[in-house]
Order: sequence, then structure tokens, then C-alpha cells
Amino acid sequence: IMVLCGNFERYQGLLDAVLRDFGIPAYIAEKYPLTSHGLVRATLSALRCLSDGWRREDVLDYLKSGFSVLDEQEAWTLENYANGYGIGGNRWRNPFDRGPEEEREQAEQLRQKLIAPLLELHQGLRKARSATASIQAVLDFLHQTGADTRTLNLERDLLQKGLPEQAIRTRQVWGRLCAMFEQMYALMEDARIPIGRFADWLEAGLSAEHISALPAHAECVQCGGIGRLIPDEPQVMVLLGLNDGILSGTSEELLNDREVSEAEARLSTNLGMRGKLKQQMALLDFWKAVSAPVDQLLLSYTLKDEEGNVLRPLGNIAAIRDMLPWLIEEGGALAPEESHVAPLAAVPALDAVAQFLQEGHVPDYWQDAWTHLCHDPEWQDAARNIYTAAMGEPPPQYIEKNLADRLYDRSTTSISRLETFAKCPFQHYVQYGLNPQPRKEWLVQPAERGEFYHEVLEAFVRNIPQVQGWPYITQEQTDSVMDTLIPPSLERRAGTPFHDNARTHYAVKAMEDVVRRIAWLITKGAQRSEFVPAMAEVRFGYDIPGSLPPLSLMLGDGGTLTVKGLIDRVDRYAGAAGRYLRVVDYKSRDESLSGENILAGIQLQLLLYLKAALQMDSRYEAAGAFYQHLTDPMINTDDAAKAAAETEKELRYRGIALDDVQVHNLMEDPDQPLSLRTRFKKDG
Repeated sequence: IMVLCGNFERYQGLLDAVLRDFGIPAYIAEKYPLTSHGLVRATLSALRCLSDGWRREDVLDYLKSGFSVLDEQEAWTLENYANGYGIGGNRWRNPFDRGPEEEREQAEQLRQKLIAPLLELHQGLRKARSATASIQAVLDFLHQTGADTRTLNLERDLLQKGLPEQAIRTRQVWGRLCAMFEQMYALMEDARIPIGRFADWLEAGLSAEHISALPAHAECVQCGGIGRLIPDEPQVMVLLGLNDGILSGTSEELLNDREVSEAEARLSTNLGMRGKLKQQMALLDFWKAVSAPVDQLLLSYTLKDEEGNVLRPLGNIAAIRDMLPWLIEEGGALAPEESHVAPLAAVPALDAVAQFLQEGHVPDYWQDAWTHLCHDPEWQDAARNIYTAAMGEPPPQYIEKNLADRLYDRSTTSISRLETFAKCPFQHYVQYGLNPQPRKEWLVQPAERGEFYHEVLEAFVRNIPQVQGWPYITQEQTDSVMDTLIPPSLERRAGTPFHDNARTHYAVKAMEDVVRRIAWLITKGAQRSEFVPAMAEVRFGYDIPGSLPPLSLMLGDGGTLTVKGLIDRVDRYAGAAGRYLRVVDYKSRDESLSGENILAGIQLQLLLYLKAALQMDSRYEAAGAFYQHLTDPMINTDDAAKAAAETEKELRYRGIALDDVQVHNLMEDPDQPLSLRTRFKKDG
């Protein structure tokens, strides 16, 4: 049996899956790029390490090719260290000096093991004075790292696992690689192959090579594209995807027909098939496939694509109807509404029965198949699981209390955790129950950026009251204060990505600009407000000196859950109009408070911060709670004054305020609004 497709790429995965489900041995005629194989990747990436300055991506590509000197676990360990501590360039050639001692020493041992054969390869290529010596250096490297032995072992393992086609393709790789070296020698003769060009030249030659395999079994269904697989009088031929356009042979080409004709005349050579000739050859392949079968020919075309667009059948289908007037057409639009398909294989039968069980009835013509599956030793467990899933009790919506106690700390929680559970309980389960650890990356992470912002602004709020004349100082004086606060914070981050390269230096400079701008806004806002920053980084619910008491929540089972948190800033007013406070929460992203989100439980932070802050002194009342966006907005204007005004507008507080004109006017001078987005009319 042979199955040929007009658009093989669309049918390939489906054919492979369906034939496997039905237990039908099949051969999928597919060519794979030679450069996709691990041995070739290892060779190219090793050469690129030497020619391109030990880039991290080249070293890791060699490391994970499956043909380096490290085993799988060692490769993962070294990769995690390299990504976590920014190892690249000459850091691969020097002893590692980043990270905790135990982790560093383990990675250093792996580095030495990995890099030793690469350095020997480098020495061999530097000493080489001919193509023969250069190629021999690469072959010695592959032999030293055991690449040749690994290729043979991989082929053997694939055969033992019942993957003969993959084994055949693996067998071809070593021969193709050696053949390419022979071609390079023939072209270069006694000339030396430059280290900087070796990988490019080798890849240019290998990129045009593909590997494939012949059918591993004599009795199997052969599948491929029309024109790719040569039909040789199969008993049955199935042609799929016979829709309009499959024989057009059109593709984007660099030269048009006239330019090709001129080039062929001048070069006295043939540049290959083009245009109309390609279409004629595609049509010839189609008729060869149609005329090849001995017993049966089945033709199929698609009525609609995945998006529901109507597709036309291949025009040659009409010619076949004329030649074969007795041709039987069925399926598609001609199929009856009720069609009973007999169960042919276990896997699709289980899928079908699962659907019937969900609908509440297994048809009579499926009962025998279901009975067989339930008693067959190979399939009865799967059948029992399907029945249980379809007919049993629904899965529990909540985990049991004793399991929850083991997964979570139910005595204390954070507001972020409460919001996460309200947004998505499964996300809460993964993040706080399973607690997966993200892979470290040598980057200034958002969390680290936030820590820098909070640390510097906390220092500003604590130190600024001691500045003479504050808040009635200039922006230059505010920047001078920041000049004393920013460097110590950066020095404490020595040996981190904050000081790694020019790119991170630029990013850190942008972060400095943000905190300088926010510090000036705090100062300018204090000039127009009766509220002054009183406290920063106020903790509640922590078991440390100076922490405020936690918030307490009553649970449904009668227990108590305490809530802890960290308030970025508390501003106060105490005067003739009373005592009020407001909380400000710094946000790296622009965020607005929403009543719907508060009711849904996914935006509790500001109001709970305000409630916690009010515990400091019962004499104070709530004035408001606000988000402060930490950013340096881009304003599209050439007018400096307009740019400054628009920047202040973009950085206004977002949140909730007491509906009281007097308190509002205490927070901001109504004649010179700066920080608040809400406004009161003159009539209140």
C-alpha cells in the first residue's frame, strides 16, 4: 500500500499518528537536514567556539549536542551555571570566580573537562599548514571526544529500541561528514583552512546535504509526497490532498525566465528546471501515481481548510471522472448523516468509546469492541480508567485539609498570595505549593530592579528631612542628595549583572534616572501638600523589631490567618484639620485601582496596606491609598516645558482618596495640582 500526498507537510504528522494508533507499520519518506544531527552540530559549534570568541550560545550548543565529553546531567549543571552567572567569552578559558564556593568548584571541574579537547583542537588548527592538517585536527578532536564511538552506539541503541529508520539516518551522518572533509581537501589541496572560516565553509557544504532512510520493513505502508516517492506497482494507491494548486510548482525565484535564459547562454550550462517545465514534471508525477496501482486507486481532496474556506479539487479530477465513468464517489458532502464506522484498532476505539460514555450510551455496534477492550490484558487498564473518568465521581474541587497543611504555611500569608489565589487557584498551587525554582539568568531581573528602586527611595525618605530647607529646595539640590544615596546601593551590588557590561551600565543609568525623577516629584509634591513622607518600607506581620502587628483573617474552619506585608511609603498630616495618613505603593508597571478587581479579591494590596498603616496610631484617619508608577516616560515633543508637564501628568498617583474636599486640598494645592488625578469643582 502506498499513500502519496499533494501537500505532504500538512499530512505528514497526521499520517504518522494515525498509522501508529492503528498499529500499522509505515515508512514516512522524509529528508532531514544533515546539519540538524547532533554530531554535525557538535562539530560546527566546536569550531565556532574557536572562531567566534567562545560565545555562550556556541559553547552551550556544543555542550547539549549529545557528543561533548560531558554526560547529560553534567551538561545541565554547567549550562545552569553559565546562564546563572553570565559565563561567556574568555570566561570559558579562565577559572570560574562567580557564585558560592561549592557551586563554583563543581562547575569549574566540568569547565576543565569540557574545554580541554577544545583547546587541543585550537592548537592543532593553529599549527596546521595545509588542508590535510586542518581536517586531521578536527578528526582527532572527534576521536578524542569519542564522537565516532558514540555514533555507532547511538545507531545500535536506536535499532534495539525499534527505530530502524532513525538508526539508518544516524549511520549516514559519519560518512557524509567524512565525504565533506574529502571535498574540502580536494578544493583546498595544500592551502591551510583558516580557523575563522572553517565553520562557515563546512556549514555551507553540509547545509545542502540531507539524510533519509529506505523502508525498514518490506511489508509496510509507504507514505510520501507526490513526486518524492517513486510508485512501483503497489497493490493499493491512496492519493490525498488533491486540491487545486498542488501541481503549480510555483516558488519564489531569484531570476525570472528571461534572466535565466541569458545566464544559461553566457555560461553554457543548464540552471535547472523552471516555471512551465516544473509544472509539466509535477503533472507527469501525478499521472504516474494514478496509473501505478495494480488493484485499487483511492483519490481524496479536501472540501474546506482549517478556517472553513472552501477549497477546489484538482482540475485533473474531472478528467479522471471522464476516463472512469463508473468511479465511486463517497464521503464529504455526499456522506450520509448517520454512518457507522466499525472499530478497527484499540487506540481509536478507546477514544470513540470515551465519547459515547460521556454521551451516556454506547451503540450496539460498539458493544463487542468495548467488551473485548475491557477483557484484553493489554487494554483493560486503559478501558477501566476511561470508564472511571467518564462515569465516576467528578474530580475534587479542593485538596484535602491535611494535604493543604503539608503544602502551605497556613498560619501566615502575604497579600500577593491572596491575590494570586483569587486570580487562579492553580497558579497559587504551583507557585506556593509546589514552589518551582526558576532557572537563574545573568540579567538584571525585574525583581532586582524593584529592590534597587525601593532601597534608594527608602534611603531618600529617611534622609531627606535632615536636608536644610527641604522640601523648598531645587531639583539640582535633590539630585545632589541622590548622588550620595545611589552609589552605595550600586556598590552593594558589586559582582552582579548591574556591573557586567556596557548594556547593563546603560540600563542601570536609566534606573538611576527613574529614582532621581521620583525623588524630585516627592520633593515638588511636598511643596504643594500638607502631607509629608513620614516612613518608608514599613513592615507589618514580621517577627522583627519595629514591625507593625499583622492583619488577621478568620477562616471558615474557625482558624485565623495572619497577613504580613511591606508598605513602600506612608505620608502623614497632623494639624488643625485633624490627623490623616496615606500609603503609596511603588509599581514598576502602570497600574490602576479597580472596584471590580477589589470585589474579586485580585487587588487587595492598597486597601490592606492602608488598614495596616492605621494600626500605628489610632488618632489617624485614612486619607487615601495610591500607586506610584516608577518609570521615565517618553514624551514626544521638542518643547522642554511641555515635556516636563506631560511627564508629571504621566506620573500622577493612581488609587483611591477620601471623598472630602478639605482632605483633598490638604494632599494637594488645588491651584497647583501635581500628584493627584482626581479633581473637585469649585462647588465641591
